[in-house]
This record gives sequence, structure tokens and C-alpha cells, in this order.
Amino acid sequence: MAAVVDAYLSNKGESATFSVDPAVDLSVDQPAAATVTLNGSTSVDLALSNDASLAASNARVTITLDAGLAASTPNWTLGSCSVTGQTVECLAPNFNAQSSSVLTLELTGSAAGQQTYSVSVAASEPDIDTANNSVSGSITVNAPPAASGGGGGGGGGAGAALLALLPLVLYRRRFPKHG
Repeated sequence: MAAVVDAYLSNKGESATFSVDPAVDLSVDQPAAATVTLNGSTSVDLALSNDASLAASNARVTITLDAGLAASTPNWTLGSCSVTGQTVECLAPNFNAQSSSVLTLELTGSAAGQQTYSVSVAASEPDIDTANNSVSGSITVNAPPAASGGGGGGGGGAGAALLALLPLVLYRRRFPKHG
């Protein structure tokens, strides 16, 4: 917008009204990839921020999990969270302007393989940059190592050889060699 100096001071009867819609700038950072053993769990920290000069009301974080992941109740200092099946929903009445927050989520790998989850953040106000409002993360769930055979039995081949010699020993005891 530019201002122009009016040379005719007598024509000041017109006016213009401008409306500026307030907007927030919520974002979620890309979480680090993680690795767990099957049925093991890991903590995932989700870094959230509001970079606007306007506080966000009714901030909402939604996390959707693959079927191979399970979540326990997350911890978010700004609000409360609930877990329903494969969806985690967190709500905060206010996300201050020019601030950040960390939402910690405990995830358990319930199926081996590459498991993913998606995270999105929104508020009641419009967002000036929705491109940074959602990310995906991944967790590699490894099957536990195979149990090694022979745990403690050791020397199985030698035992079989001794068993094969047992009849000979018994025979010699019964019929000693004279001579």
C-alpha cells in the first residue's frame, strides 16, 4: 500500500475502511526417526510453535498412528490429551504469541516393520502459513533377536558318544576279561 499527498484539500469527504483478518502462524517441526524392539516403547518429542504476534485460541494437535503403533497418554503443558484407538487428540485453550511448546508422546511398536504417524496443528483463527502445520514421523520396529539354540545343554554330540559306549562298559563289567 502507498500514500499519495492530496493537492486538493477541499475534497476530503470520501473515506475507505480496511479490514485486516488476524492470523496465527502455528507450526510443528519434523520429529526425529526412532527405532524400538517389538513391544518396546520410545518417547517422541513434538516441537510446536506459534510464530505470530497473535495468540492462538483453541489450539488442536491431532496425531494419527499406523496400526503397528500404540500410544499412551501424551504430556503437553499447554493442554490436555486423549487417546482413542489410533488417534491422539490434544487441545489447549490458548497458545501464546511468539511462543513454543513440546508435546511428548510415548509410542509402543506392536508390529514389526516401518511404522509411521502424522501430526497436524490448527487453531480457531486462520493460519498465515498452513504448509508447516503438518508432518509425518516414522518408527522402525524390529523383531526381537531369535533365541539361540542349545542354551546350557552344550556338548550334545559327546553325550551321544558316551551313550553309545554304555553297553560296552556294562558288558565288560559283567564279563570281565581274564588274563
